[in-house]
Amino acid sequence: MAVTRRVLLTVMMVGLLVSCLVTATAAVTVDLLQALRDGRIEAEFRGAGGSAVDVTIRRTLYGPTHVTISPGTYFAPTARRVQPQTTLGWVPINLGRHGVARVQLKTACMDINLPAANYQDVLYARPCRDERMFKLCATVNPARDDHDAIQLAVWAIANNPPQRQMRGRSDMAKTKLLLRRAGLDPNSFRMFKRHVSPMLHTL
Repeated sequence: MAVTRRVLLTVMMVGLLVSCLVTATAAVTVDLLQALRDGRIEAEFRGAGGSAVDVTIRRTLYGPTHVTISPGTYFAPTARRVQPQTTLGWVPINLGRHGVARVQLKTACMDINLPAANYQDVLYARPCRDERMFKLCATVNPARDDHDAIQLAVWAIANNPPQRQMRGRSDMAKTKLLLRRAGLDPNSFRMFKRHVSPMLHTL
């Protein structure tokens, strides 16, 4: 009887220890891409039209309760007919008691010559590939900054379109401020460079 009681007590203590370890592990906030690589979460990303991405995240066994999506995280479409998207700011996501979260991310498009992704477009998350893009996305605030200005700044880095393609835009001054805030020189991008006629060089 005493042996049985000791065995039961040992089993209970081991179970409690495992439970504590699992809880402690799960409570840690993990980067989205790291959690995907480790198999600690499953995720689906779809276009949401315009500048947004629909995200569904499910926690797997021993997965975290919270994940963070880093600035500049790149959402690549499976079909190249639509624009990739990039995350703006740091985005914390709480997976809650049930281990599932559905959120719509505010993003910016990354190919000025293509339409935005819609719900039928499946996207894949990738790390930011450009240090300048990370700096910009880490310093903008989608809730406070003008989104059109953010979009132009993202296109400046991703596509570097010429000034003539930006003609008629009223948010160029705001875009310059966002680039400067990120430590980038607006004059290094073609949209802010004045075209000088070759004839003027001969004068």
